[in-house]
Amino acid sequence: MLVWSIEACARCQNIDEIYVSTEDEEIAEVAILNGANVITRPENLAEDMIPKMEVIRHADKWYESTFGFSPKVLVSVQANSPELRSSDIDRGIEMLVTNDLYEVISVGNDMLQNASFRVIRQTSLYNTFLSAHLGVVVNDCLDVHTLADAELIEAKYKDVAYFTQRINR
Repeated sequence: MLVWSIEACARCQNIDEIYVSTEDEEIAEVAILNGANVITRPENLAEDMIPKMEVIRHADKWYESTFGFSPKVLVSVQANSPELRSSDIDRGIEMLVTNDLYEVISVGNDMLQNASFRVIRQTSLYNTFLSAHLGVVVNDCLDVHTLADAELIEAKYKDVAYFTQRINR
């Protein structure tokens, strides 16, 4: 699933660099082998109940301390959303820029956040208020959290034609 996310980002027209935040050596190795850079995540940010925004902020601080500046826009992609397409991410980035939004999130066809991606301006990353100037992109990504979810994904992608059509959209 991680490789799918890396590849979706690599196919984006609007993403310059890809980083994977992890504390796990095996995940880091897979990320590097598939063209991503790695940000070593501290153990205290690797627990199940840590808000994703804390991890995004850590990545921003790491980038700034490493390179001397922060990216203007950050894109957070979940590895457990293996159906994510580059076109979804590009639409989110374009919506953010075109409408001068603070952030854009992904939602499913049911209009509920599916967390497959978040595009956020660095200047909004440390806001302490609820999201304002927020846009959404509808995509139909399954958010894999259970064995049943994984089995559903596996069954869908046994059909090579479906897989090829999906990634080329």
